[in-house]
Amino acid sequence: MLLDVKFQGNGIAIFHATGGELHANSLERLEELCDVMQRQGKIGIILELSGLRRVSAGGLAALVELVSLRRDQEIGICSPPEKLLRLIEQLGLYRGLPIYKDLPNALRSSQFKRCHLRGLRCVVFCSSQSRGILDQAGPSEMLDVLGKPLIHRVLDGLADYGCSITYLKPGRNARRLASYLSGEQVIGQSQFLLGAEMGAASEELGSLLRHLVDSQISGQDDLLILPGDQLNTADLGAFVEHHKDSRADLSVMVTEEGTNGAPSDQDMDLWEPSGIMIRPELIPHLPTDGCQSLSELACFLRRKKRKVAVYRAGARLLHVNSVTSYQHVLTSLMTSPIDGVLPFGTAAEAGIWHGAGSRVSARAKITGPVFIGDGAEVPRNVRLIGPVVIGAGVKIPSRTLVRNSIILSDQTLETGALVDGKLVLNDRQLSLSAPAAPRHLLTIPHEIPELDVLQEPQEKLA
Repeated sequence: MLLDVKFQGNGIAIFHATGGELHANSLERLEELCDVMQRQGKIGIILELSGLRRVSAGGLAALVELVSLRRDQEIGICSPPEKLLRLIEQLGLYRGLPIYKDLPNALRSSQFKRCHLRGLRCVVFCSSQSRGILDQAGPSEMLDVLGKPLIHRVLDGLADYGCSITYLKPGRNARRLASYLSGEQVIGQSQFLLGAEMGAASEELGSLLRHLVDSQISGQDDLLILPGDQLNTADLGAFVEHHKDSRADLSVMVTEEGTNGAPSDQDMDLWEPSGIMIRPELIPHLPTDGCQSLSELACFLRRKKRKVAVYRAGARLLHVNSVTSYQHVLTSLMTSPIDGVLPFGTAAEAGIWHGAGSRVSARAKITGPVFIGDGAEVPRNVRLIGPVVIGAGVKIPSRTLVRNSIILSDQTLETGALVDGKLVLNDRQLSLSAPAAPRHLLTIPHEIPELDVLQEPQEKLA
């Protein structure tokens, strides 16, 4: 089999078959190429097979074995010949193999979106606005349902896209954030806290970015800068590609909500960007003060006659500054994904979404994230293993186990229900049918500064 190798972005290699036969011995050649690509940091491999002349059953077996063996890489197949498609259908392998109609469809798929930021370095700037999660004093504005900082949602999303190094500017909660992040390393990603303790002249964005460049720890790639007080469904891979294609000095990603009613590019000072990308050679020219937010940074470079590109993301901008926001956030992130866009934050999985008025199956054991909509019916003997968010008007019957939960409004908790872990109330009390709360119920008012993790319950469900 004759192959021509091309690259897409930092993390994807495309093997174009230009002739020859796909047979059993092709596996060794493909594995050698995959090893080479992996050493070069390519975690996505797309096999474009339209140029093949012949395909044997042994060749199909080679593809199946390649996909099963390369668990540390994303392998996809596009433009397969008709004979190969017939073999796949006859053997029932259609669901087991990642097959795409053509190359553009493969590149747009969620499987390969996560490869676009491979090797890219990101700055998460968490204190540009007073409304930000990490600028709030109370833990309910800062922690998610499992007691981790909400910044973990952003870090997990970046790791899914292949971002290897993240610098965090944590704001006034630096010490607390550092303690939460210790021991909670995101797999495949390194994180560094930014601040005056690293030698920066001030805590402002321009000063910190200049320090990154001066200390040569930012690398030569363009920097991706995100606000850490947002959950975002933006297509980061498409944003990076747009920035590269535009050859702009700075690219600004903005959602419809982020324009704040000022859609014109001339009104950029009113925008609330969801992210920017900046060329590292511009950073030494940034001011050390008076540049505190992403919009101020973009406006400064625009006044300096630098080329600024605007990427209008077909995404939702989700602010999470209190427990009451969780219903909106999880409703947005746990429904079916936007076309080809990997949900940024909470991953969507089949079988875990329960909408308003629905019924949870009897004796179901559902591992989260789980959202139970308003007025849903939960039968007995159900186990909901968190994170669990429960909407209004849902009764939690006896012999039901709920772990790591948020209760969004008044609920009825029947005798015999076990609630373990964190149960966060939406500034209300639970409406209990029993005279006393269960032993493992934990009520967390907003003014308590820290959350304690309860031990596993000793009781067993009957």
